[in-house]
Parts: sequence; structure tokens; C-alpha cells
Amino acid sequence: QAQPANHPSCAPVTALTYSCQPPPDLEAQGSTPGAPASVSLSRADGTVTANWPAVSGATKYRATYSTDGGGSWHAPVNNHTNVTDNAKSYIVGVRAGNDSDQWSGWRNSPSAGPYTPPQPAPAAPAGLTATAGDGSVALAWNDPADSSITGYEYRTRWAGVAWGEWTAISATDSYTVTGLENGTEYRFKLRAVKATSASKPGPQSAP
Repeated sequence: QAQPANHPSCAPVTALTYSCQPPPDLEAQGSTPGAPASVSLSRADGTVTANWPAVSGATKYRATYSTDGGGSWHAPVNNHTNVTDNAKSYIVGVRAGNDSDQWSGWRNSPSAGPYTPPQPAPAAPAGLTATAGDGSVALAWNDPADSSITGYEYRTRWAGVAWGEWTAISATDSYTVTGLENGTEYRFKLRAVKATSASKPGPQSAP
């Protein structure tokens, strides 16, 4: 049976870390109140947030966490919502207590793996020009010189209708759109894309 970090069976490893058995995913026998029904984790940049449903009869909670798969646990604290190491995985154990210092057993969360912050969107292309040809329009723009860009997308508007869907192209600074009707006014928008996001569209082309 797991014990709180101040129990003699838990040997201190550092000022904050104790080596002992992990909190069991069971409610303590005969304790009041019961353990939280579940513990879930969410991650953001530099934070791990633990959430659990309220426990009847509980007036306080304690949380402990492990970064080595449950091999060792950090000393319980009254509130635990954020940590700062994105590269580590976390398991959080929570138990409920009352004003008489009766504590439930621990309830463990699933492991939350390392967190990779989302990368910023690429720079928007600038200087878009559109030169009409026979049934075509040649687009040209200034390369943003952003190494994260994997390609571009353009969209078309003609005869006052709504903008069309984005069409992917692999060009770097120019592209010719074909299959157009002579005598029809076309406008174009262009955006840069990368593996995880797209830039805002640059200014639309002149007709």
C-alpha cells in the first residue's frame, strides 16, 4: 500500500523527490472521503494541468507527480497545476481530504507525454502581381526567405463571385494559373504553408 511522502517507508532522494511505491489507483479502505473518480491531464507550453471531479465530503486535495513513469514521486502539495519541462512525461496522483485530515487513497492520471509547442505560422508572401496571358494568369511574388515554408496556396475570385478554395502549389516565387477565360476579371490571393500551419494571405492581386 502506498504511503504519503512523509511516511518512514518513503526515502528522500532530493529536497522535493521521494522514492516510494507509486500511489495506487484504488480508493483507500475505510477512508473518508473517497478518491477522485478520475484524473485527467492537459498540456500547454511549460504547464501540465490536472483536472478531476469534485469528491463528496472533500474540503481539500493533495497532488503528487512522477516524471519517470511512477518510479519516484514528488512530495505531495496542496495544489499542483503547472510544471516547466516540456520534454518530460508526467503522471499526477490526487487524493481527497476533509477537515479532520482523513485522506482518501491516491487516484493516478494516465501518463501525459512530452509536449511540443506549436510552431509559429510562416511569413505571408508580399508583392503579389498577376499578369494576364492567353487563358492564363502569371502570378509572381516576393519569396519571404522562410526556411520553414514547404509550399504555397492560391485562391481565385472572378466575376464578383465568392473566393474559391485554396489550391496547393510547390512553386517558390512564381506560378502560372491556366484554364481561364479571356475577358473575365480574376483576382488572386496567396499564402505560404508549412507542415503545421499556414500564413495569413498577402494582399490580393489587382484585376
